[in-house]
Amino acid sequence: MGKTRKPHGLEKLYCARIAREAAEVVARAHSISVAEILSKDRARARVVYARQMAMYLSHVVGQLSLGQVSHEFGRDRTTVGYSCNAIEDRRDGPFFDKEIAGLECELRGRLTSLLTCDVGAPAPLRAAGD
Repeated sequence: MGKTRKPHGLEKLYCARIAREAAEVVARAHSISVAEILSKDRARARVVYARQMAMYLSHVVGQLSLGQVSHEFGRDRTTVGYSCNAIEDRRDGPFFDKEIAGLECELRGRLTSLLTCDVGAPAPLRAAGD
């Protein structure tokens, strides 16, 4: 199999921002730091779990490919696939599904606000001498 293409330019910034927003949403919900979620190191079970959730949200809500998610989180693409499947399997539980749905909603709101530029109405043009 070939290597996953690494994003570049604006695509790289876009992918990085989505991953960061997903990590922030999960970190806040689980009272851990974004740095722990984005760390390349192996971590405690609760950090691994939070990272899996952030990768899942990046893929499902942020619509990043598994390869893009793997690049942003410093993990193998198959690890990201495993994480997304693990989170999806846990959604059968109503409490977990409600938690994930809330995180999805929050991330959608954040990403929508990033894409919406609310600069207000332009100032009216004035004629010379006004």
